Amino acid sequence: MSAKVHEGKPVGGSASERCISRREFLRRATVLLGSVGLGSLLASCGPAPTPQRVEVTRVVEKEVEKIVTATPAPTADRLNLWCWSIYAPAFAIESFQEKYDVRVNITFYFGNSELLAKVMAGRTGADIIMPSHYRLPQYTAQNLIQPIDVDKIPNFRYLYDSVKNLDYTFYQGQRISIPYCFGVTGLVYNTEEVEEPVTSWATAWDPRYKGRILMEDSESWVYAAAMYLGYKLEELTTDTDAKLTEIKAKMLEQKPLLLKLSHGLEEVRTLFVSGEALVAHTDDGLAWGLQKDGFPVRVIVPQEGANGWQDQFCIPSEAPHVDLAHTWINHMLDPQVCADLAKETGYLTVNEKAASLMNPEVKAIMKHSDEELARVQWTPAFSDEILGEISKTLEEAKAG
Repeated sequence: MSAKVHEGKPVGGSASERCISRREFLRRATVLLGSVGLGSLLASCGPAPTPQRVEVTRVVEKEVEKIVTATPAPTADRLNLWCWSIYAPAFAIESFQEKYDVRVNITFYFGNSELLAKVMAGRTGADIIMPSHYRLPQYTAQNLIQPIDVDKIPNFRYLYDSVKNLDYTFYQGQRISIPYCFGVTGLVYNTEEVEEPVTSWATAWDPRYKGRILMEDSESWVYAAAMYLGYKLEELTTDTDAKLTEIKAKMLEQKPLLLKLSHGLEEVRTLFVSGEALVAHTDDGLAWGLQKDGFPVRVIVPQEGANGWQDQFCIPSEAPHVDLAHTWINHMLDPQVCADLAKETGYLTVNEKAASLMNPEVKAIMKHSDEELARVQWTPAFSDEILGEISKTLEEAKAG
């Protein structure tokens, strides 16, 4: 990378001392969060609302749409944000625009593959993107993102120390991403309609729930089938063809049981609230949000495991508004913004200061047990070759 970044005060030690592994992050996060598990970073400033979350969410999305399509501002006063839908809440957009007198243009994407393809195509005009941790090597290998200057992000100091210097947030000694939210793509089910106890991915292959099961239309479906078969995700790097053939057969076995492959969190939420879906392969944050709002759902990390992820702030190499991008990251790392985002979406941030704003009753809902955390498999950063084979397996299962 050609951009030069001054990191300010060094975090201390050599690169090997400064950076910790993905597994070590998960271990330290478990220790930090203690008895409330991952949920200790979630915040709430009041009692849970009545069960009308779908309508509230739609109103919020309409408010965002109204904001970003308002009277156009000069190009220099416009931030182009590319992110998952949960990372653009109306309250954050509004407060940013009012404070800095700029407009925010938002482009949502469904998955990491879609985002990478768009960035690789070039000329996106994006100032901020938010890939998951395991895709970062694909961006650095092609110089698609630039270093980030934490001196321009004073709220960075509020992150937990254990996540400030994760190995994958650096490339060639320079910081290339800022961690934001993390979670687990687990097994979610309706507690009133699905027979308990639910402990295994087998529930998502159970004929009793035919036509009411959702699986995610992404590589995560491949990962769920792999774990159900007893594989560790990192094992997919050896004897790949044979393992993926077996995994595809398992996916094809499940396919007639599916209501559909889900495209986005709002779709999963809507299908659960309507009662059409009883079992889903989706994020823990979505389930916690529904549970907090009074719906009869639960999320588990199955006994075979579930894949964990962490989403990052990154600045594309061709970003037209680099300073404004840093300002946005700082805004979103504000403890109150993090707390409000966690309250609204159910997703976990890595902001330590935000923890002081949490409601203990809500924290009690939004957590994994220590036993579940021990079963989480941090999604590997597969090589392009392996990831290509995984993507091919997904497409073949969808077409089969």
